[in-house]
Amino acid sequence: MSKATPAVITAALGLMVGYDSAVGAAAPSEPVARNERHQDLQRVADNIHSVISDARALEATYTSLVKRATNTDIRAFVSPDDLGTLEELLKNLRGVEVGLKGADVPAELMDLHMQVRRAIAKGRSRVAAFYSLAWQAYTEPKVVAARASGEGLRSLADHTTRRLVELANA
Repeated sequence: MSKATPAVITAALGLMVGYDSAVGAAAPSEPVARNERHQDLQRVADNIHSVISDARALEATYTSLVKRATNTDIRAFVSPDDLGTLEELLKNLRGVEVGLKGADVPAELMDLHMQVRRAIAKGRSRVAAFYSLAWQAYTEPKVVAARASGEGLRSLADHTTRRLVELANA
Protein backbone atom coordinates (compact mmCIF):
# COMPACT_ATOMS: atom_id res chain seq x y z
CA MET A 1 0.00 0.00 0.00
CA SER A 2 1.72 3.18 1.16
CA LYS A 3 4.90 3.49 3.18
CA ALA A 4 3.93 7.08 4.04
CA THR A 5 0.96 5.85 6.05
CA PRO A 6 2.73 4.90 9.29
CA ALA A 7 4.66 8.18 9.00
CA VAL A 8 1.40 10.15 9.00
CA ILE A 9 0.16 8.37 12.10
CA THR A 10 3.47 8.63 13.95
CA ALA A 11 3.93 12.28 13.05
CA ALA A 12 0.37 13.15 14.08
CA LEU A 13 0.87 11.45 17.44
CA GLY A 14 4.12 13.37 17.89
CA LEU A 15 2.24 16.53 17.04
CA MET A 16 -0.15 15.97 19.93
CA VAL A 17 2.84 15.68 22.27
CA GLY A 18 4.17 18.93 20.81
CA TYR A 19 0.85 20.60 21.55
CA ASP A 20 1.15 19.53 25.17
CA SER A 21 4.58 21.09 25.53
CA ALA A 22 3.52 24.30 23.75
CA VAL A 23 0.34 24.62 25.80
CA GLY A 24 2.16 23.87 29.04
CA ALA A 25 4.14 27.07 28.76
CA ALA A 26 1.94 30.04 29.62
CA ALA A 27 2.46 33.29 27.77
CA PRO A 28 5.64 34.56 29.44
CA SER A 29 6.44 38.18 30.12
CA GLU A 30 10.24 38.02 30.00
CA PRO A 31 11.81 38.50 26.54
CA VAL A 32 13.90 35.31 26.76
CA ALA A 33 10.90 33.23 27.79
CA ARG A 34 8.76 34.80 25.04
CA ASN A 35 11.45 33.93 22.51
CA GLU A 36 11.54 30.32 23.75
CA ARG A 37 7.76 30.05 23.50
CA HIS A 38 7.87 31.49 19.98
CA GLN A 39 10.51 28.91 19.03
CA ASP A 40 8.39 26.11 20.53
CA LEU A 41 5.35 27.27 18.59
CA GLN A 42 7.41 27.54 15.39
CA ARG A 43 8.74 24.00 15.88
CA VAL A 44 5.20 22.67 16.35
CA ALA A 45 3.99 24.67 13.30
CA ASP A 46 6.79 23.10 11.22
CA ASN A 47 5.70 19.66 12.45
CA ILE A 48 2.10 20.45 11.51
CA HIS A 49 3.19 21.40 7.98
CA SER A 50 5.07 18.11 7.74
CA VAL A 51 2.02 16.11 8.85
CA ILE A 52 -0.17 17.99 6.37
CA SER A 53 2.28 17.13 3.59
CA ASP A 54 2.34 13.45 4.62
CA ALA A 55 -1.47 13.35 4.84
CA ARG A 56 -1.79 14.85 1.37
CA ALA A 57 0.65 12.24 0.04
CA LEU A 58 -1.49 9.55 1.69
CA GLU A 59 -4.60 11.01 0.06
CA ALA A 60 -2.92 11.13 -3.37
CA THR A 61 -1.66 7.56 -3.05
CA TYR A 62 -5.04 6.14 -2.14
CA THR A 63 -6.84 8.31 -4.71
CA SER A 64 -4.68 6.73 -7.40
CA LEU A 65 -5.31 3.27 -5.92
CA VAL A 66 -9.08 3.89 -5.98
CA LYS A 67 -8.86 4.98 -9.63
CA ARG A 68 -6.78 1.92 -10.45
CA ALA A 69 -9.26 -0.32 -8.62
CA THR A 70 -12.17 1.08 -10.61
CA ASN A 71 -10.37 0.50 -13.92
CA THR A 72 -8.96 -2.98 -13.27
CA ASP A 73 -9.72 -5.98 -11.12
CA ILE A 74 -8.58 -4.98 -7.65
CA ARG A 75 -7.73 -8.61 -6.86
CA ALA A 76 -4.76 -8.27 -9.22
CA PHE A 77 -2.95 -6.00 -6.75
CA VAL A 78 -4.69 -6.48 -3.39
CA SER A 79 -4.72 -9.80 -1.58
CA PRO A 80 -7.29 -10.89 1.01
CA ASP A 81 -4.54 -10.50 3.64
CA ASP A 82 -4.35 -6.79 2.81
CA LEU A 83 -7.91 -6.29 4.08
CA GLY A 84 -6.77 -6.67 7.69
CA THR A 85 -3.93 -4.23 7.13
CA LEU A 86 -6.28 -1.69 5.57
CA GLU A 87 -8.80 -2.13 8.37
CA GLU A 88 -6.11 -1.53 10.99
CA LEU A 89 -4.89 1.51 9.09
CA LEU A 90 -8.42 2.92 9.11
CA LYS A 91 -8.75 2.34 12.85
CA ASN A 92 -5.43 4.07 13.47
CA LEU A 93 -6.33 7.05 11.28
CA ARG A 94 -9.69 7.38 13.03
CA GLY A 95 -7.88 7.24 16.37
CA VAL A 96 -5.57 10.03 15.25
CA GLU A 97 -8.58 12.08 14.15
CA VAL A 98 -10.24 11.63 17.55
CA GLY A 99 -6.99 12.49 19.32
CA LEU A 100 -6.52 15.65 17.28
CA LYS A 101 -10.13 16.65 17.82
CA GLY A 102 -9.67 16.50 21.58
CA ALA A 103 -6.18 18.03 21.63
CA ASP A 104 -5.55 21.17 23.66
CA VAL A 105 -4.19 23.46 20.94
CA PRO A 106 -2.53 26.84 21.49
CA ALA A 107 -4.65 29.62 19.98
CA GLU A 108 -1.76 30.65 17.70
CA LEU A 109 -1.84 27.22 16.03
CA MET A 110 -5.60 26.72 15.72
CA ASP A 111 -5.78 27.49 11.97
CA LEU A 112 -2.95 25.07 11.21
CA HIS A 113 -4.53 22.51 13.52
CA MET A 114 -7.76 22.64 11.53
CA GLN A 115 -5.79 22.22 8.30
CA VAL A 116 -4.07 19.09 9.60
CA ARG A 117 -7.37 17.66 10.79
CA ARG A 118 -8.91 18.21 7.35
CA ALA A 119 -5.89 16.72 5.57
CA ILE A 120 -5.95 13.58 7.72
CA ALA A 121 -9.73 13.25 7.28
CA LYS A 122 -9.37 13.45 3.50
CA GLY A 123 -6.63 10.83 3.55
CA ARG A 124 -8.70 8.56 5.77
CA SER A 125 -11.66 9.01 3.45
CA ARG A 126 -9.60 7.78 0.50
CA VAL A 127 -8.30 4.81 2.50
CA ALA A 128 -11.90 3.99 3.46
CA ALA A 129 -13.02 4.11 -0.18
CA PHE A 130 -10.18 1.82 -1.20
CA TYR A 131 -10.88 -0.56 1.68
CA SER A 132 -14.54 -0.67 0.68
CA LEU A 133 -13.66 -1.60 -2.90
CA ALA A 134 -11.21 -4.27 -1.74
CA TRP A 135 -13.68 -5.66 0.79
CA GLN A 136 -16.40 -5.91 -1.88
CA ALA A 137 -14.03 -7.79 -4.18
CA TYR A 138 -13.43 -10.53 -1.62
CA THR A 139 -16.78 -10.72 0.16
CA GLU A 140 -19.57 -12.92 -1.15
CA PRO A 141 -22.90 -11.11 -1.19
CA LYS A 142 -25.49 -12.61 1.13
CA VAL A 143 -28.79 -13.33 -0.52
CA VAL A 144 -31.75 -12.86 1.77
CA ALA A 145 -35.09 -14.46 1.06
CA ALA A 146 -37.66 -11.70 0.82
CA ARG A 147 -41.40 -11.87 1.20
CA ALA A 148 -42.05 -8.44 -0.31
CA SER A 149 -43.07 -8.30 -3.92
CA GLY A 150 -41.41 -6.02 -6.43
CA GLU A 151 -44.65 -4.07 -6.72
CA GLY A 152 -44.82 -3.67 -2.93
CA LEU A 153 -41.26 -2.32 -2.80
CA ARG A 154 -42.03 0.09 -5.64
CA SER A 155 -45.11 1.30 -3.78
CA LEU A 156 -43.08 1.80 -0.59
CA ALA A 157 -40.41 3.76 -2.50
CA ASP A 158 -43.08 5.97 -4.09
CA HIS A 159 -44.70 6.62 -0.71
CA THR A 160 -41.33 7.45 0.88
CA THR A 161 -40.47 9.82 -1.96
CA ARG A 162 -43.80 11.62 -1.63
CA ARG A 163 -43.36 11.91 2.13
CA LEU A 164 -39.82 13.28 1.79
CA VAL A 165 -41.06 15.89 -0.68
CA GLU A 166 -43.83 16.87 1.77
CA LEU A 167 -41.32 17.21 4.60
CA ALA A 168 -38.93 19.22 2.45
CA ASN A 169 -41.69 21.63 1.44
CA ALA A 170 -43.07 22.03 4.98
